[in-house]
Amino acid sequence: MEGGYRQRLVKFFTFLGGVYFVFEFLMPQAILKSWGIAERHEAISLGFVAIGLVAFGLGIINLFMIHGSKIVFRRKGWLNSIALLTGLLMMVTFSAYDWRLDLRHEINSRDAVVVAEFARDIVMVNADAERRASVPPLPVRLQFLAESAEKLRATTAEAFTNEAVAAQTRANRDVAVAVTNISESLNVLQESVQRLNAADNDEARLAAAQAISANASSLAFLKKQYGRAVTADSYGKRVYSFLFNALFVSLGSAMFSLLGVYIAAAAYRAFRIRTVESSLMMLAALIVMLGQIPFGRWLYSELPEIRAWLLEVPNAAATRAIGFGALVASLVLAFRMWFSIESDKFSGDK
Repeated sequence: MEGGYRQRLVKFFTFLGGVYFVFEFLMPQAILKSWGIAERHEAISLGFVAIGLVAFGLGIINLFMIHGSKIVFRRKGWLNSIALLTGLLMMVTFSAYDWRLDLRHEINSRDAVVVAEFARDIVMVNADAERRASVPPLPVRLQFLAESAEKLRATTAEAFTNEAVAAQTRANRDVAVAVTNISESLNVLQESVQRLNAADNDEARLAAAQAISANASSLAFLKKQYGRAVTADSYGKRVYSFLFNALFVSLGSAMFSLLGVYIAAAAYRAFRIRTVESSLMMLAALIVMLGQIPFGRWLYSELPEIRAWLLEVPNAAATRAIGFGALVASLVLAFRMWFSIESDKFSGDK
């Protein structure tokens, strides 16, 4: 009884989801806006994406259950299961390690972003009389901006002149270039702060504030660039690159090479002249290949035009027919999933 209740519940919500998207696709936008659906459609779509991510997690769990049982009971292919799960765990581990490094450097650049946005907001608010009346006076905001920019310069200079960065700079050219660019940006930021403190009128102070905004934005970008350079030289990134480029890409190349052998064997069997259809296919393939090279034009000057006609007329018609059949099959599959009759569990045979 409990299993039947769950099946009916899954069917019900699956059908409702299909009804909503069919309704949203067919109804005019004016009606959707009047009912408030147009404004909520993005949030609803993101909700369905979140539900789809749950299926991603279930797939990983299922992968571990299937291959884990093979390893535990030493079934056929258990060594391949060990290789698969070991590679998966290593790639996930080092990807998480790199993500954590990138996140740390992203956080380290937020102070420059805050200063840049604050300076830009000062310039924008000063041009808006209504907003200007609800904030502290301009000299107070500019003084706070100068203090914040000077603090940003001091903390960044201290962080990028320690012995660890100096040692890393000597070992990695990209890191060295990033540190040099940050040092130059700090000098420019210091000059902008000095201009702000020495300005004697609001126009000059606002120009200095705008320069601080640009310099702080540039400093944030350079700090992110430094983080990417450090991450690219990290141990986790090197191991991940080895696993991906040296192993995964090589295994993929080997798999597609075997696939190419099978395709060549299938082409040989398909082009063997036994029937009228295979004879026409062989003739068309020969004309297309000869029309592609200068030797074919030397044999017959109109051969490239014949090749183009074969590709644009008969071949295009066959491609459209195949595409139409694939679309009809996709539509049928979508209806089967919508009405929950695709899975054996919902078929009612058991």
